[in-house]
Amino acid sequence: MSNYVFSQTEDPLSYIGINVAPVLMTQIDLAYEYPVNSYMTGQLSGGFVVNAPYGSLRKIETGTRLTKRSGGFFRIGLKGHLKNKIISPFLGGLIINSLSVEEGVVNCLDSLICEASIPNFSKTSYNLGVSGIVGLILKPSKRVKIDLGIQVGTLLINQLADYHSFTPGMGINWNPIKTQFIVEIKYRLKKQKSIKTENK
Repeated sequence: MSNYVFSQTEDPLSYIGINVAPVLMTQIDLAYEYPVNSYMTGQLSGGFVVNAPYGSLRKIETGTRLTKRSGGFFRIGLKGHLKNKIISPFLGGLIINSLSVEEGVVNCLDSLICEASIPNFSKTSYNLGVSGIVGLILKPSKRVKIDLGIQVGTLLINQLADYHSFTPGMGINWNPIKTQFIVEIKYRLKKQKSIKTENK
C-alpha cells in the first residue's frame, strides 16, 4: 500500500523578486528570499543605480552640484511575518553595503553657473548602512506574493560627497535618515512536493 505525504505549508519555500518602487530613481533592485522557519525568512538582494535624478527632496545650499549619482549595492537581512495568511504584516532588518559613484561641481554658489559648468570632481566611495523594514505581505496566488512597505535606515559609514547624494540600496536622504518604498513582486521557485512511502 502506498501513501503520499505532502509538504504542510507553502512558506518554507524560496522566492525571487524585484522591487519596482525604486525604478523611479533609476534603481534596479533584485531579491532572493529563503526560509529560516515558518515565521521568518532571510533575504539577499542587490542591484545598481544609473544616475539617480536627485538624492533628497530637501534643497540645501552646499556649494556642490552633483551631475552623477550612480553605484551598486548588496543587502542581507531577516524578516518576520505570520504564516499562511493572504494578508499579513512583516517586520525586519537589513545590512546594506553600498558603493557610490559621484561626479559634480564643487565650490559653486551660483546655480546658473553651476548648471553650465563642467564637472570638476569624481568620487567613488564605500558606505555601510542599516535599515528597518515594515509593511504588509499580499498573496494574490499560490506562486506570487507582493511586499508593500517602507525601508528606513541610516549610514554607519558615510563617505558620500554631499547632502544631496543618493545612497544605492537605501534611498533618498532626510539627514541622517535614508528612506525608500517597497513594492516587491516575488515569484515562488519551488512547488510543493509529495513524498511517496511504502507501508509493508
